[in-house]
Amino acid sequence: MAAVAAVGPAIFGLVVLAGSVRRRRPAWIRARRSRRALRRARRTLLQDRTTGPDACCAILRAFLAERWNLASASMTPDEARDALRNCGVTPAAAEGLALELRRHFEASFSGAATAIGAETRDRLYNVMRDANRAEARPC
Repeated sequence: MAAVAAVGPAIFGLVVLAGSVRRRRPAWIRARRSRRALRRARRTLLQDRTTGPDACCAILRAFLAERWNLASASMTPDEARDALRNCGVTPAAAEGLALELRRHFEASFSGAATAIGAETRDRLYNVMRDANRAEARPC
């Protein structure tokens, strides 16, 4: 008889738990995506050897979108710097990332399709790593 009486509260508890998980799931997905943004950007840098400035801009913008949830598809370097500062990234890290974005953004208009060299890969990764390390709140 006690088992029958416990079924109602148990079902209610499961429904409350399922609702809680359902509400929090998008935040958990965003947090996981944010944590993995630098790793994903580095993997893309290492795998993509035949691209030029356009790909560097795309990698930097994808990192911004994944790490800080920014709509960065058409973001200019100045907008990226301001958005990072609004997210709490240190001014030096925000300026470094904006400088790299500007360098590749301007180079993309030259039409050169050169490969990403080791020096460029290292520089891009270091800039993204420094921005990632900066204490930032989610935007």
